[in-house]
Amino acid sequence: MIHPKPGRVAQSSLPLRYPGRRWLVFGVLTAGLIAMAYWAGRTWKGATADWGAWTWLNDIFGGVAGLLVGSNGGENVPASARLAALLLLILVLAVWRRALLARNAYKPGPVDVQPLQDTTGKSVAPPVADLTAQLRKQLSETSLNPPPGVPEPPADSFLDVVGTVDPDPKLLGISIMRALARLKPKIAYQVRGELQIRGKEPRYGVTVTVVSYALGGCRMTTVWGSSWKEAVHSAAYWVMSSLLPVTRPGKLQPWRDWVGRELPPALFEAVQRGNQLGKAHKNDEALHWYYEALRLDPLNPYLRFKLAKVQQECGLYIDALDTMQGSLISDGQRDDDYTWRLWQSFGHLRRPRYLLYLRRRPDAIDVRYSHAMLLRLYDRNDLATQWCKDNRRDHSREAVRQGIRDRLTPLLAYRYWPIGLMDLDGGPESGSMKEREKSHGRDARTKVEDILRNGSCDRVRLFFQRASAQEMIRLASDRWLAFLVPGISSTRTWTDLRICRDLLCPMELSRAEDECHIHPETAALPRFGRRENQQWHSSNPSSLATGSVEELEKRIWKHLNWPRWPLRMKWPLRTESRQWQDHYNAACVYGAAMRNPWHLRKEKTRRERDDKLAERAIRELQKALRTSDSAYSTVTTEKNMWLIYGDPDLADLRGDQAFTNFVGSVYPQPKALGEPEPDLVLRQMASYDKRFLAAEAHAMEESWHRRGRSWGEDVHSMIGWFREEEDRWKTLRSIAQEEAHDWPTRFELIKKVRDESAAAAPAAEDVPPGVPSAKDLEDRKDRKDQEHLAKNTAVPEELRLILKALDKYLVEDVPESVQGRPEPVAAKTREWRTRLLAADSAGVSHLPRREVEELCMAYAGAWQTLGDWFESPTKQAELSFAEAVEKVPDPPQNLTDPRGLGAPGKFW
Repeated sequence: MIHPKPGRVAQSSLPLRYPGRRWLVFGVLTAGLIAMAYWAGRTWKGATADWGAWTWLNDIFGGVAGLLVGSNGGENVPASARLAALLLLILVLAVWRRALLARNAYKPGPVDVQPLQDTTGKSVAPPVADLTAQLRKQLSETSLNPPPGVPEPPADSFLDVVGTVDPDPKLLGISIMRALARLKPKIAYQVRGELQIRGKEPRYGVTVTVVSYALGGCRMTTVWGSSWKEAVHSAAYWVMSSLLPVTRPGKLQPWRDWVGRELPPALFEAVQRGNQLGKAHKNDEALHWYYEALRLDPLNPYLRFKLAKVQQECGLYIDALDTMQGSLISDGQRDDDYTWRLWQSFGHLRRPRYLLYLRRRPDAIDVRYSHAMLLRLYDRNDLATQWCKDNRRDHSREAVRQGIRDRLTPLLAYRYWPIGLMDLDGGPESGSMKEREKSHGRDARTKVEDILRNGSCDRVRLFFQRASAQEMIRLASDRWLAFLVPGISSTRTWTDLRICRDLLCPMELSRAEDECHIHPETAALPRFGRRENQQWHSSNPSSLATGSVEELEKRIWKHLNWPRWPLRMKWPLRTESRQWQDHYNAACVYGAAMRNPWHLRKEKTRRERDDKLAERAIRELQKALRTSDSAYSTVTTEKNMWLIYGDPDLADLRGDQAFTNFVGSVYPQPKALGEPEPDLVLRQMASYDKRFLAAEAHAMEESWHRRGRSWGEDVHSMIGWFREEEDRWKTLRSIAQEEAHDWPTRFELIKKVRDESAAAAPAAEDVPPGVPSAKDLEDRKDRKDQEHLAKNTAVPEELRLILKALDKYLVEDVPESVQGRPEPVAAKTREWRTRLLAADSAGVSHLPRREVEELCMAYAGAWQTLGDWFESPTKQAELSFAEAVEKVPDPPQNLTDPRGLGAPGKFW
């Protein structure tokens, strides 16, 4: 048995069996058995058939016949040789069975999930069949697919199977075939569970047992939950966390470092929930679970990468940049190694060491590509805009942003300090990297830090564009090295990276230089080694401004069609075909050229230039669709949704009639394609915030209605109602103050509402809805809101005004000069909790039913009108909310005396 190197984490109690060594032994023994048959056929050779050139086959089959029946063409085979062959055959079969068991456990083979057993002893039995189905469903949603059951149990051992062979010559053949069939294992693992219940919370439990039939092994534990469903889900997560470290799926990301070790069930649950919520675009909850996973496994690069992708979907670009830094150097490198390799020439002798890092992290190419694309992002709400943004009103979010800036500034200055050489007097000099770092390194780092701390948004954007260009240069060269490493499965082709390196990144860099009034020919990249003062890219920057569309087309054609061999080679020695991404990036080059009015000025007019660029971009998009399969040709895939609505490189192309005709012909729509979005991510998050707040308000409305209908709670329980209600209104006010920017505050409200309503209403788990897709956003587009979007860079004006007005109704320290404003709900709720505490201390157990119903209906009305206000933001909806808040009653002074409550309906 092969175990991974021991570490601080406990080893898994289930055996980890690598089948490779057993298959090697089986092959050697099988070859020995064949050699023995050949030797027997050559040694005791009687009458033989004419095999021609295949005489050696006659020797082998003759030897087999002689060992089986005792003679070969009249020659008797000694009993000792036959006994030795029999022992060797038994040994071969035993090793074969052990290899099959190891393969079955490692692959893994079928997992038999037995029906759950009810051991609660209660008169009302739990739904055993339904819970068993939930357990199997939960396991099937992971990388293992258990069958509903296996009718034949596995044999106990190899001797049990051999013992079933009937020595009767008439039945010997049949019994041998049956024995061989039983030698092959039917299942790899078996899962059994027993339902339990206890008096304290959490009350519901499942005792789970996982049995391994690959050379033994067993695990058992008891998990508990507040409901049967929660307990069954926890049991499924524990089963998977037990199987992953000892099976082949455990070698995939993000579990590579946990092979052969005890994987915490909480970590697997956090990753699984994060993946599921991320696919449903419930990004606030996905962020929470990914952060929880990183708390349990802080050095996992895959989790950082997944977290950064969700942060980018939420428009949190500066947070994503901070998260990705740990993922860049998670393959065993140090910050020093990454920085030096980033600026060394391709022919440096130390660069082949990167092959070792690629072997450790096969997905490093994709991670670095996402990092470079994040730096290259050029939009109205891009990384540079968020870096320089100063929002004093959003206190919590501004504190987080400032902390990230303070943390990243010295790191970026250390990594990209050669960029600071370009801004020093005299520009870059010649010399080695060590010499120039020694002479100008400190001044260059100080210059970069000054740009990041005090520079304008244009200067910061130029810095990020230069950093992106350098990252892409090194990434393209490292992708060529990756061809030498087996197992690299990057989605980025070398052609794709060359287009980004030589065309896309230079275009955005040239645009940033134009905004900073820097001539492209003076933007020389500090290069260390044999190639001094090399340009930022292989294409001359000045040609982007003075060239023509035809010259740009020739460059793109060169990247797409040359070289085909060996630079488009994949392991082992087979060429890549042109893929979807190659032609799509070529189209993005034409689209990016349309965004800068100073590019390709050789054309007579900008309109003529844009028409030529649009025509060639559509041609490349059509080629991209022809090279993709049917899954990429549907309008519902993320790639094509990004093409139609979201990619900023195609922003100007979407306004062209040729693009509208292309979308209409390829993706038929029920209505015409609308105007392109100025900022799709910002628009998506604003729409999500409105839907999220409306859904949470209506969920609380249902909770208060349910409380009013099911009267019977005592005063002590009502105290908990109002304590939680006060927290919810305070959280809602924090969201209003921050203009719904802070995702932890949004998640806090989601959790508080779900804890209240999920127990009685299972459908509440689907609240709130996910972030709307670009297609959903197009279907619900509001032109008035679209006009406001151009005037405000934080959130659409409509949502901002609602949150600003809501904050006035929720503020508690209202000045006495403000008249006509109702008392905040949080203040009334706190008064109710205080009076109920006093009543509970005085011995009051219950309040009159009629008054409690009216109180619940008043709170339900407040939440209902709030949800209606977010769904239909009108002045009338605002007045309805204010009126509903005013109708929430104040607690009476005589609450401690039940006899002083008065007649029904006179509660307040």
